[in-house]
Amino acid sequence: MSFYKTYIPLILVWLISLPLYAVDIDGDGLQDYQVAAGGYHTCVLDDNGVQCWGSNVIGQTDVPDDMVNPITLSTNSAGNHTCAIDPNGVHCWTDFYGKNDIPNDLVNPVAISAGGSHTCVIDDKGLHCWGRDIYGLNSVPTDVINPVAISAGYLHTCAIDDNGVQCWGSNDYGQTDVPTDLVNPVAVAAGGNHTCAIDDNKVRCWGLNIPGYADLINVPIDLVNPVAIAAGKWHTCAIDDNGLHCWGERDIYGQSNVPTDLINPIAVSAGQHHTCAVLQGNGLRCWGRNQYGQINVPTDLVFDTDNDGVLDGDDPYPLNAPPTLTFTYGDNTNKPIAGINLTLTESDNTVTTLTSDANGEIKLPLNPLATNNYTLSASLTDTGTDPLDLLDAIWILQHGGELRTLTASQLKAADVSGDDEVDILDAIQILQHSGELRVLDPNLVFLDTTTNEALSETTFSPTDTPSITVIRMGDVDQSFNPSD
Repeated sequence: MSFYKTYIPLILVWLISLPLYAVDIDGDGLQDYQVAAGGYHTCVLDDNGVQCWGSNVIGQTDVPDDMVNPITLSTNSAGNHTCAIDPNGVHCWTDFYGKNDIPNDLVNPVAISAGGSHTCVIDDKGLHCWGRDIYGLNSVPTDVINPVAISAGYLHTCAIDDNGVQCWGSNDYGQTDVPTDLVNPVAVAAGGNHTCAIDDNKVRCWGLNIPGYADLINVPIDLVNPVAIAAGKWHTCAIDDNGLHCWGERDIYGQSNVPTDLINPIAVSAGQHHTCAVLQGNGLRCWGRNQYGQINVPTDLVFDTDNDGVLDGDDPYPLNAPPTLTFTYGDNTNKPIAGINLTLTESDNTVTTLTSDANGEIKLPLNPLATNNYTLSASLTDTGTDPLDLLDAIWILQHGGELRTLTASQLKAADVSGDDEVDILDAIQILQHSGELRVLDPNLVFLDTTTNEALSETTFSPTDTPSITVIRMGDVDQSFNPSD
């Protein structure tokens, strides 16, 4: 996942532990584009601040209007309150069990986690919790030293400090029984009655487990380099190199059924029965239970997840990386071909010529206007050794005699005369060329490798990035070697 920057692990230590996940994509030191899925509501932090929707029975979507440039956000999968941090301190809304009795002596709070009936914060002085004080929720263990991550679950809390993961509160289901063999934990997530962490080895989960109904602690797949974990009340989600994965409660509401078209997730939050993810280049997606409209994403959210100044919905290159055209010779994709020319005509009629490199690749310019056009030029910088010979003529004659079947690209190459037929006339022209009786231009044919449709002299959209098959007209047996 190349979009993570070198300093991201430090930020992950602060934030993955919450029931959300976010990264500093634009490098301004702030955790951007966070999502927090609650019991029956959802909140998001975008370029316009915090916005919430869903159930508002006790005001959980009534975002305070006095927040300025909030930098982090949290709600709980089993709770009805939400908290955020801005430069002026901590803000929480919907008071219940004293969750909003924010201590007045916090100094530079940097991380916050809203639990089921309590709230915890890390500031310059350490870790503080307040709210409903049952099961010792507000009694932070005295041996928590230099906490760097905090996650408040339904009735328990976990933190990462110099000694690793520590958990306290209700232990009815073993949710605070931290495995003793965790190695360098970097993230922890406290859910309804279970807990998960990421360490050097993998994702580990412990606590409530109901086989056949809510298998919460057995990770069902081999995650590859997991970077984010979110524990909901009844399910868990993680982001790894292969995307987003969710598991847990029998999928009654579809909260663990990750959409198949969901790509490039950079943030995930698991609610009570719904899930939301921020996608790099494609805004916010939510799925699962929708009793109160908690998965109905507002249309006015503002995301520019690659920080290029173009909003995701209008960005032809939302991953902050230009698409790459790949040219290979004939049906052999192991033959990259250099020297293919591509003409870029911009909306102001500026014309630029791009040429494929030794790997047969042309990287299109970053963030062109949608009106820019690209046209393939039927030419090569260096045509190399002439590949047309007697064998090509024989292939044509054998095809006409039904002794050989030609592929789509070979048929294109065989129609030397350009009459849309492959016959003896094409073979004669190749023989005359080989006998120096006729000069054939080294014309090239471009085909979309997937569809076999001709692309030569064809303009295509900047968002189309086909793999392109290149053949020289007449080279039916495709003997030309681009590296010659």
